[in-house]
Amino acid sequence: EKQLAAIWQEVLGREKIGIKDDFFELGGHSLNAMKLISKILSEFDTQISLETLFHNPTIAQIRNEIDEINWVNKQESNKENDEIYYI
Repeated sequence: EKQLAAIWQEVLGREKIGIKDDFFELGGHSLNAMKLISKILSEFDTQISLETLFHNPTIAQIRNEIDEINWVNKQESNKENDEIYYI
């Protein structure tokens, strides 16, 4: 959450942002949203969609989305790595 708050502070040009503050109510707009998504991808190696941000406009919600995306990706990766060996 601290990393996300730092990204939001940079994108929105604000000093204090709480984990329940709404990105769009703080002045975020579509261009800022694209910057935020790009920085999240760069920082967390996780792609979120603009739609996800619109439906989850707080740091707490985005953190949950990132956690869920990473969990799903890990599960898919584990499935790809599972090999069946026959004797």
